[in-house]
Parts: sequence; structure tokens; C-alpha cells
Amino acid sequence: QNSGNGVIISESNDGGQTFIDSPVTTETPALFFNFWEQVSEDDIFVSLGTQIHYSNDQGLNWGIRSPPNSITNNFETQFLSATLGYLYGENATTEVPEVYQTMDGGQTWTLLFDLPTHAFSQSNDSFDFTDPDRIIVIPRFPTGSAFLYDLNNSSLSMVNAPDFINQVKSVNSSSFAVMTNQEGTYYTNDNGSNYTKLKVDIGGSGTTTTIPPFFVESDESITFYDRSYVNRVKVGPPLTPDFLVGPEVADLGTTTNYFLPVDPNADTDWELLSGGNLILDPDLEEFRASVEWTTPGTHTLRARRTTDFGNSAYVSIQVFVNSIVDTTPPTVITQDITVSLDQNGAVTIEAA
Repeated sequence: QNSGNGVIISESNDGGQTFIDSPVTTETPALFFNFWEQVSEDDIFVSLGTQIHYSNDQGLNWGIRSPPNSITNNFETQFLSATLGYLYGENATTEVPEVYQTMDGGQTWTLLFDLPTHAFSQSNDSFDFTDPDRIIVIPRFPTGSAFLYDLNNSSLSMVNAPDFINQVKSVNSSSFAVMTNQEGTYYTNDNGSNYTKLKVDIGGSGTTTTIPPFFVESDESITFYDRSYVNRVKVGPPLTPDFLVGPEVADLGTTTNYFLPVDPNADTDWELLSGGNLILDPDLEEFRASVEWTTPGTHTLRARRTTDFGNSAYVSIQVFVNSIVDTTPPTVITQDITVSLDQNGAVTIEAA
């Protein structure tokens, strides 16, 4: 805000280290920065009331784009580019949710599908239009269902979903993640047939919300943001450990330790194929294992990462166990001698 005279829109080209102010604008959409959908360096959409405001010069000047005629003022948009966008809103006559697509930046709209058996709730329904192959819409009421629309085949299907979802994010054409009001976050990689609960520390000490926004970074990584923390969760199979280290030669009857790099997001599965006894400490086995060697020869110790989403490949180490071990106690050979200390209380004795 510029002394009540308007809004300064600033941009950074170095990751936020410095900002350059644009000219001051008094246009209404500029006041609602938290509703912005900035799809390129210049193109911005803001849905307010019954209209969609659009700027192609970084917010200095604004035009108006209208929603479809059948839609009430209860709607939300998600633009993916200056031309491609989607609208989710309530039909003024039937009062059911409808989904529209635009290919010209909101100048014209095409109805894709509606949800005739579900009521519309602008603040509670969840949707995601970012995947190029399918759309996800999850009404808040009734609970327990999600709708998937195949953009290639123009077909709509209903699948099961956890209750009371407040956010949904597409991961790829067969996977998506949802967050519920009960602080549970779930992931499906078969479009809703099965769900796995993610291990996410949400609402803990020092956080500011129990429902943080989350974003899909890649097919294997989801990041949760709160003002006090960033929490990244991997949803694909874990990576193979970078190394497995420890003594490659050991003596029969000895115990040696072996180590992996730490991975806090996965458990470790150790396996000794032959040669002795595997010893695991529950507090340390994510990165350390001990082996008591009982059999001479060459033996293999291996380990892999494991999560709810699968296992990594094994990393292994070959250990040669010596078969000859000297078990005879040494003989100590000594004799009594008499020595004199010097003035400093010291004496030197020759081995002979």
C-alpha cells in the first residue's frame, strides 16, 4: 500500500534478494494479492465476486472476463496459462457444481461436466486442474467420494476418498494426494483405489496451522509449508543408499560394524546372506548393523531402504573372514634386574 493512494506491485528477478517497484496502481484487483493467479511474468488473473479480472502487464492495467452465464457468483478458477483455464462453480438453476474450460483466457467457456448428485460448497469443495490428462473434484458433502474426469476420453468416474478433505493436489495422471481436516494426509497411486497415509508432522510445536498448504514438487516429492517449518515427504520408492561401508576383512570370532548414510524418511532392511550372526540395535539399525563372524570365507552383507511406497535396490559389501586365528596365549619372558635411577628419577633399560 502506498500511503493510501494505491498499490505498488514489485517484482524480483533474483529470488527475492532485491525488488523493483512498478508504477502505482489503484485498480481494485491489485488489493487482493492473495487471490492472484500469476501464470506468467506478465499475465495475472483474479476472481472477485461475479467477475474475473485479467492483466497482461503485471497488474498495471486490468480488463474484465465474465464466467459462464449459467454460473452464480459462487465460483473459483484455476488458470494454467494466459489462455488455458478452468472454472468450478454453481449452476444458478440446478444448484449443482459444474466444471468449465476456457482456451482463450476466459473470453469463452465450454462445459465439461457437472456433479448432479452433490451440492456445491465454494469454501469446502476441493479441486485440481493441473494435470493435462484428468481433472479431480472432491465435494465436501457428502463425504467419501472423489470425481475424476478423463480429458482425453471426456468421461467422468467416481472413486472413494477419505472424509472431510480440504485440499487435493495432482501428482501425475494416476496419483494424487489429499489432506483432511483431521490432520491426515493421504496418497494414492492408483487414482483412488487405495490410499496410504503419509507420515507428516503437522500442527506440532512451533507451527501456526494444522492445515498447511502443500505443493507437488515432482512425482516423488510433496512439500508442506507452514510459517515455522517446511516438511518434504517422498511418495515414491526410496532411493538406493549411496554406500555401505565397514571392514572388508575380518577375523573369525570377531564382531565388526557396518554403516549406511542416514535417511530419516525410510526404514532399513539388513540381510546377511551367510557367515555369521547379524546384530541389530533398534535405536541404530536405520544406519548401523553389527556382524559376529562364525564362518571363514567370503560373505555378503546387504541393505535396502523401505517405505510404505516400496523398496529400494540393495547395496552390498563383500567381507572376507580369515580362517586361521591364533588362540595360543603369548609367553612372557622376563628376569629380575637391579637398576639405579638418575638424579631425575629416570632409568633406561635395554631389551636384552
